[in-house]
Amino acid sequence: MGWVFISSPGFILGQDGPPINSENSSVQIDFTQSPASNDQANVVSTSQGLMPLRQDVEGYYVSGIESIPLINSQPFMALTPVAHINNYHPGVVSILLRFSSDQVVWSNWQKVEKFHDDDPAQPAFIGNMIIADSTYNYFSYMIEFKQVPPTSPIASVSHLQFNFFSPGNVTPLTASTISGTTIAGMNSECGCDLPAFATRADWNCPDGNNPSCASPDYSQVSHQIVHHSAGINSSNNWAAVVLSIWDSHVNINGWCDIGYNWIIDPNGIIYEGRGGGNNVKGAHFCGKNTGTMGICMLGNFENATPSPEALASLNKLLTWKSCDANISPTGSSYHMSSSQTLMTISGHRDGCATVCPGGNLYPLLPSIRTQVKAQLDQCKNGSTHIDEDLIVSNFRVFPNPNQGTFQVYWESEQFQQGDIVVYNSLGQELHREIVQIYPGIYQKIIRLGNLPDGVYQLRMKTPNFDLNKKLIVDTH
Repeated sequence: MGWVFISSPGFILGQDGPPINSENSSVQIDFTQSPASNDQANVVSTSQGLMPLRQDVEGYYVSGIESIPLINSQPFMALTPVAHINNYHPGVVSILLRFSSDQVVWSNWQKVEKFHDDDPAQPAFIGNMIIADSTYNYFSYMIEFKQVPPTSPIASVSHLQFNFFSPGNVTPLTASTISGTTIAGMNSECGCDLPAFATRADWNCPDGNNPSCASPDYSQVSHQIVHHSAGINSSNNWAAVVLSIWDSHVNINGWCDIGYNWIIDPNGIIYEGRGGGNNVKGAHFCGKNTGTMGICMLGNFENATPSPEALASLNKLLTWKSCDANISPTGSSYHMSSSQTLMTISGHRDGCATVCPGGNLYPLLPSIRTQVKAQLDQCKNGSTHIDEDLIVSNFRVFPNPNQGTFQVYWESEQFQQGDIVVYNSLGQELHREIVQIYPGIYQKIIRLGNLPDGVYQLRMKTPNFDLNKKLIVDTH
């Protein structure tokens, strides 16, 4: 077995005070060379890597003791494992880790879960980030091969890479030390305030308040996606955890910035995520990010429950964005990028193959939508709950598919003025018309002109509702 140690201390300038002494290091392992271990069963090393000798029998490989190549980790160490697995299939190959300070007393084996926000097209198995105590100096890993039918494609592990990150002397944040109140591109006509938040400079993002992406992408937000980090449930320094997520997303995943638009810790502190201002497109919805805003709740809500403080901040953030983007928080609409009809406030699992945002958070989403609706009505109108079904109903488009000319039909119980807007799959506006919505039944003919054949999003918006339909143009 061969391995290479890489260590690269870094210095991140904080908003005030001395530099943040961060450090990146990694251990790389090549299984295409012969492994050396006294603790293995039913495994063999080939030019394709480590694989089971017989697939109808379980096998395992336990490494020797490896040193953690950090000079001075503080306040903890963050570890992101990456495995290159040929013929990967969930559950067939597992990677486990344990840690020690003295090579005598070891922690329990901890299974590496697959990073749940990963793009499915990513060829490598990127593990979920693990937070470990800064006193650990050594680690060991185990690879398990599960029993499968002999005719199944043979899974093999060719390379492993363990990426260590020390955030450095990051200052923990409290409600009195965060500085964000507005971001670029906000809707000035919205009556619901963006809650106070920690700016990127507050949590010591290496690029400060500037976007890390050279050319950020933007799209009109129609859906708000709730995540959990699936990481630790308690910490004395959540700002350092956010910085570690940034490092993992950028230096391991290869993204230009942190994937989430916003992050919320268990104390209720909201952190600005991806830089670039309002409506910047993130990376959090299995490669289908156009039209979404991603909010990550820090914690693993498969085995814990979100704190009241975190849920209150989530409600405030969802209320602001629902107002800012004129989104109905209790409604559903067609999401062009995923080709699915989703609730406008959805969990990650609603559009991707994952349990995120966890079994203890996901069931709360219906009540969260109702609470956000009540807050939205109060801050926008100073009124009580508005029943959208009494304002407009029977919203239809026909013919659909069409050749670029169609009729929009609806029934309304009161007068309103709004817009009918057509977007392409990138969320770019292609056509807009102002409509007067009178009480009774109404039809309007829309002529789009010469649009290419494809699937588009039709959106009718007023101050009190936001309705979406999938629109198909087919000229053949």
